[in-house]
Amino acid sequence: MNRSTRRRVTSQIREIMKKNGDNCSICDKAFPHNSKTFGGVTANGTSALVGECCAGKLSETLISGVFVNRNYEELLKIKGNSPNPEVSPEKLSDVITPLQDYFSGVDKLGADIMKSAGVQSKNASVNFSDSSWKRDDADWFKDNPERSHRLRPFFKEEAADLPVAFLKNKPPPNHEFQVLIRQVNFKGSEPFNFTGPTSPCLPNLFT
Repeated sequence: MNRSTRRRVTSQIREIMKKNGDNCSICDKAFPHNSKTFGGVTANGTSALVGECCAGKLSETLISGVFVNRNYEELLKIKGNSPNPEVSPEKLSDVITPLQDYFSGVDKLGADIMKSAGVQSKNASVNFSDSSWKRDDADWFKDNPERSHRLRPFFKEEAADLPVAFLKNKPPPNHEFQVLIRQVNFKGSEPFNFTGPTSPCLPNLFT
C-alpha cells in the first residue's frame, strides 16, 4: 500500500472511530471492554475497524489499539502531546499487551476498593487526578483519624466524575447534592452521591 493510500485509509478508519467506534465494522458486535482493536482494509479494499472477532478478515492491518469503556485519565499524562510512534505489525503486541495489563490493574484496584467499602459494582472507576475536593477530604480525615465517614456538601467540580443521568435529576427546592465519603483502609475513599436538604446541612455526621 502506497503512502497516499495509507493516509486515506487511516483517515477513514478514524472517521469510523468517531461515528461507530464501539462496534466491529464487519459483524457489528460491540467491542468488549479492554479488548484489542484493529484498523485496516478488507480484501475488497473497504476500510474497517474490527475486534479480535474479525481481525482475520482484514487483508492488511494499519493501526491497532485497545477499546475501553471507562475513563483512565491518568493514562493521558503518560505521553502528553507527544506523537504516537509507528510500530511494525510484528511488534504491536509488545505495545498493546502492556496497555491491557495497565487497564486490568486499574480495574482490579477499583474493584478491591469497592469490595472493601462493602459495595458491589462491576464497573468501579478510580480517579487519580488531583482536585480541591479530594484534598479537602484527605485533610479532613487526617484531622479526624477516628472517623470512617464524612457527609459534606457537593463540590461543583465533582460533577465531571458523576454519571450524566444522576446530574439530570434536579434537587427539589431547598435541597442540594451532598456526598457521603467512606474512607477505606486509610488508602482511599469511596464517594456516595445523593440529595439532601440545604438547611440544616449535616456535615461530618457519621463515624
